Amino acid sequence: MTRWRFLLAMALLGGANFAYGAAGDVAISEVLFDPAGGTDTGQEYVIIKNLGGSSINMSGWHLYPDGIDYFTFPDFVLNVGASVKIHLRASGADNEVNLYFPVASGNMGNSSGSLALFSSTTHSKDTIVSYVRYHNSGSSEKKTWETTAASAGIWTAGAFVDISAGAEGKILKLNDFNQRASVAGWAISDLASESTPQAEESGSADVSVSETQISGSVAPKPVAQIKAYAGEDRSAIAGATVFFDGFAEGLKGEPLDGARFSWNFGDGSPILDGKKIGHAFLYPGAYAVSLGVSSGEYSAMDTINIAVTASPLLIAEIKTGPDGWVEIKNNSARKIEISKFGLSYGGKIFIFSENTFMAPYAALVLGTTTLGFLLPAYGGEIKFIYPNGSLMSSLNYPASVLAKEESLNFNNDVWVVAEATPGAKNEKPSLKIPSAPTGNSSAAEAAPKIQEYRAASPEVALTLGDDHSSFSVNEYFWLFGGLGLGIFGGLMFFLLRIYTTKN
Repeated sequence: MTRWRFLLAMALLGGANFAYGAAGDVAISEVLFDPAGGTDTGQEYVIIKNLGGSSINMSGWHLYPDGIDYFTFPDFVLNVGASVKIHLRASGADNEVNLYFPVASGNMGNSSGSLALFSSTTHSKDTIVSYVRYHNSGSSEKKTWETTAASAGIWTAGAFVDISAGAEGKILKLNDFNQRASVAGWAISDLASESTPQAEESGSADVSVSETQISGSVAPKPVAQIKAYAGEDRSAIAGATVFFDGFAEGLKGEPLDGARFSWNFGDGSPILDGKKIGHAFLYPGAYAVSLGVSSGEYSAMDTINIAVTASPLLIAEIKTGPDGWVEIKNNSARKIEISKFGLSYGGKIFIFSENTFMAPYAALVLGTTTLGFLLPAYGGEIKFIYPNGSLMSSLNYPASVLAKEESLNFNNDVWVVAEATPGAKNEKPSLKIPSAPTGNSSAAEAAPKIQEYRAASPEVALTLGDDHSSFSVNEYFWLFGGLGLGIFGGLMFFLLRIYTTKN
């Protein structure tokens, strides 16, 4: 019992290793992404520092230098004020100040790149704890996890440390932890003469660089390498064609012409060659797509993740007639690629151009001029077409007579008439359309039923304006007045004829 009291007292007094600090106190503090000379392999590194007041258990954390794959931290504790260097594509014996990632799939970009640190093998805004991005304007952007970092408040979307003045042989350094979410907290600095971090500021560790090199295996002599870029992690729809555009850098960071690009899509399909290529994932799931680039004796690889889901796309609202349109909605929290998808009516088809994406929960409105066809008032079938020409989904809309400011909304599996709100959510009351013939029926056949439900819900009709019917009140008056006079005249003629015959 006395022993437990002692341990509790030590923990309350801040005894070593009885409590661990917050993950947000750990940050990427230094990056060497473009070592001096023509060879990067085995020389690149990332330094992580504990800037908090308590030790951090980093076991199972992930570090992701863009395009290199995820480095998983071993059973490892980062003490207060201590730093650890992760050596990329180099071998060695792990210790308190050095960790090695020999199986990294490539090198960091010399002209553009990003790094993300996660407190878990799960990657989200709740687990990302540090992020930085560097870029030379005009180069191909590499900014994986930037949106997630911005959502977590640890980076500013679209911001990057400008390296256009040159960074070969220099380091990307965090100078101000309090401004780590801004480029103002970062700078390009000269490489320090002592590149191995201390175990902790108190100097409790006595592991020296020479001891590390003797006790472990020596890193192999760097070999010049080219670099491959497969793009960014993306989301896609099952059955849809996803388009990939590879990129490769030569030994000096220049675009590599004449290289061979080989794609492995991670779904059991054959490997395909080509710099720019399309592929359809047939089933929902998470796929790791790898790009292998080879040129002569040199080769490189990059891997990206593709999250494939069932289609979240739907037709949300339409307007018939010459001034009509179709509104499509992405009903998911993911950015979805809709390149080469199509919309079809009556044999005519519209195809989305390449590199077309829909933002999360976004609405896209296509007018008749863009579509190349209009939706007639007598109803029909709208088809959603996969890039390979097969049918993804279809939707029948009813015959209807709509006022100028009205549209048809597909809501809870039924069509309703409501105020037209292309590209925006409809907040006004709406009227459910009764069963109405479609296809070959005329719009006039549906008009009486539409007038009936408008009359039955006058409060809704008022929200849409005064002109909702194809006949005004005066027109109805003269119509029924004329019918009454006709019937009265016919009756008088009949009675007059009977009277004349009797006489």
